[in-house]
Amino acid sequence: MSISNEAIAYPLNVIRSAVKVGIMKDQPMCLIGAPGCAKSSIVYDTTRELDWALFDFRCSDKEPPDIGGMPFIDAKKKMVEWLQSKLMPFQRRDEDGNLIPSAFISVNGNPTEWAVLFLDELDRSTMEVLNVALQVILDRSVNGHKLYANVRIVAACNGESDIGTTQFSEALATRMTHLYVAHNSEENADQWVRWARNENLPAYTQAFAKYQRQQVFGDDISYPERAKCNARSYHNAIRLLEGCLEIGRDEYTNPRVINALIYGTIGRAAGTAFIEFQKKHEQCPKPEDVMADPMKAKLPKEPGLYYATAISLVDAAGPVNEEGVAVEDKRKTEAFCRYIGRWPQEYQGQFFAFGKNRLTYESSDAYKTWDEKNNG
Repeated sequence: MSISNEAIAYPLNVIRSAVKVGIMKDQPMCLIGAPGCAKSSIVYDTTRELDWALFDFRCSDKEPPDIGGMPFIDAKKKMVEWLQSKLMPFQRRDEDGNLIPSAFISVNGNPTEWAVLFLDELDRSTMEVLNVALQVILDRSVNGHKLYANVRIVAACNGESDIGTTQFSEALATRMTHLYVAHNSEENADQWVRWARNENLPAYTQAFAKYQRQQVFGDDISYPERAKCNARSYHNAIRLLEGCLEIGRDEYTNPRVINALIYGTIGRAAGTAFIEFQKKHEQCPKPEDVMADPMKAKLPKEPGLYYATAISLVDAAGPVNEEGVAVEDKRKTEAFCRYIGRWPQEYQGQFFAFGKNRLTYESSDAYKTWDEKNNG
């Protein structure tokens, strides 16, 4: 299957749910869309719903010291230090160097320890500001100043929908999840009409927005994908997918929400294959089912699923403790070896290779038979 490098845009309700997952999993999110398509509103509404504080930092009119602080000379210490920017939710310490607990005020006016750092118009900043922001996004710190642990990062960009934008480096692009807003979708038009009705706008204005939505919300825009798959972005995709499944609510297990998150983190090609494999993995036999009846438990149906099943069985029979030492349950090892004996020979080696330093299977009939055919 051929997949172009054109990003998929999603309506506002999907973007909202995806942003919530990203905030819950502490994954920096980047909303990309045309000016005026409600990116900022999504962030504001989310923080209001969570009752969190919001640090709204517009990057386009800032200088590097607004993020990283201002350097000054400490003549006594003969050192250059950095004054902290109050525009950022950096950790603060008392005179003795002890960390002062975060004490933010939510958008609803309530005390809270949690906050969203909203880097608005990130791709309209100068390259100097973008480089400093990159340090905050990558390391959550800059010039010795660190964000509080309870701060989550969300950015907004215009991308290719507007001129004068700054291209992201690969280091920045692969750190964030990119969510593209379908500014003129029918769903967004319907949401606007509902809002307009609540605001008592004239009926004809609602009808015009509904049936002439490209006139109101703009023409279609094609966005090239920014996400790329590497070890870091793949790990982020795993956290997001597992987060959706752990939460379990329909709002977050919606396939479009999952697709938006995964495609926006590792790209459509890798994301499609990853999501499909996860769905197939659900068909794999569970370790507890194999343990209950090794001779009747179902077999994997594809080569890649044998690989995945082998890993899950080894993890179940020889979990690694906090000290990094495998704690083997020999009853499980024996049952799993009987089950492995039913596999095609070419796949049995995967289980034995994974369990080499964690399981004691050398005396099992399955291993002896496999070893004799492959090494005898």
